[in-house]
Amino acid sequence: MPATVQRRLPTDAEARALEISPERTVIQITHVGMTAEGRAVEVTVTVAPAHYLTAQYEFPLA
Repeated sequence: MPATVQRRLPTDAEARALEISPERTVIQITHVGMTAEGRAVEVTVTVAPAHYLTAQYEFPLA
């Protein structure tokens, strides 16, 4: 399952923890690790200030 990427305003708790203004946007990346059988075994949610990240995408052309 591919990761989902969202840009949004931080919660008050996130703004405090990340030491950013509540008006600054954050990026939330949610990844679900799956077994070969399709069972979810891990969920990772990463939240970071948007101005600290660079997104890189690869699109295989096959």
